Amino acid sequence: MDRSLRSFIAQFSICGISSLPIETGRYIDLPEAERSCVFCATGHIENQFHFQLDCDLYNCLRTDLIDRAAEAFDLDKERLLNLRDHETVCLLFSRECTLRDLAKFVKNEYQVRRGQMYSS
Repeated sequence: MDRSLRSFIAQFSICGISSLPIETGRYIDLPEAERSCVFCATGHIENQFHFQLDCDLYNCLRTDLIDRAAEAFDLDKERLLNLRDHETVCLLFSRECTLRDLAKFVKNEYQVRRGQMYSS
């Protein structure tokens, strides 16, 4: 994986450096329960798991990631989708090919997110 993708995924997933409400809300003392996602109607807290695995805004991007991961691990797609969030992320981090796909996916998610945030 190239250096920029490694850096990006490390900053997002390990260091907690992101523009998600779960991170930004603590700077303004917003209670965690109020740091919900503004891009979908679920009312879920927008943390890394929600961003990567649940938010409806990224379903089209996520479909490709899940398909590729299911193929890489020789898993049924439904079985992969039924894993707990932390199990899915651990699985995606466990192989170079899926980690690279995850990094590209998250980078694309941020581009979509920025477009939604700053569109008029």
